[in-house]
Amino acid sequence: MYPEDDIYNANFYYLHFRYILSCLMKYVLAISFAAIASLTYAKDKDGNAPVIVTSKGDKLTLETVHERAVHISNKHTSSTLKVGGQRPVMLNGKEIYFFEDHPDTRFNMESSKVWTRDYTRLNDRMDEAIAEEKKQLPEGYYEYRIEQMVVDEHGAIVYYKPQTLIRKVLNADDKIVPAEVPEALSGIIEKKIQRVLDTYRYTPFMHQGKATPYLGSYSYLFNIGYTQHAQVDRITEKLKEQIKKQHK
Repeated sequence: MYPEDDIYNANFYYLHFRYILSCLMKYVLAISFAAIASLTYAKDKDGNAPVIVTSKGDKLTLETVHERAVHISNKHTSSTLKVGGQRPVMLNGKEIYFFEDHPDTRFNMESSKVWTRDYTRLNDRMDEAIAEEKKQLPEGYYEYRIEQMVVDEHGAIVYYKPQTLIRKVLNADDKIVPAEVPEALSGIIEKKIQRVLDTYRYTPFMHQGKATPYLGSYSYLFNIGYTQHAQVDRITEKLKEQIKKQHK
């Protein structure tokens, strides 16, 4: 936890670290896998796993809910937890690939250019789609994030969990805080972003010579009226003014 008077507060690091990384996709290998999220393989052996059917007819099998024994050492007791039942693990009968289960550095290095190009191209499509709405938005840092993004073997995004567009601003104390997004614009922007996602095509992911579906996530970030370092710039100017007053 940072002290309250630290100019590099935690909110600043969280938002700007992610923004800077997204802008430097073609230079940073880790961000080339920004579309990757957590998942473990789970086959529906009993045929009882929840199934989602999308509007286009794709069938997504979710993790089977199962119990896991846990031991609470400080209380010397045991209990059970129900886990699973939320994340997609099968798409139309095919296992959905999860990259964190396969930490192959060589694969990452060879594929970084492809992932970087796809991510950058998707961001460009988003910029074009909401260019007019951006002109009407109040200043702030904006983010639209989707979770559990399932990309099929053809590179199409067949399923995801959308979230609402969020906005953060600098308050009078130069802290980054949540702020409202104009409701009329928010709805239009979210629909346009979802339209891009519904028509976008990633480069198909190849695993062992076969096109394979995988699970990911995606964040679209942009600034209105702020530079990347607006918070630091503003605080720096205040410090300069204080120093000038002290030397008068």
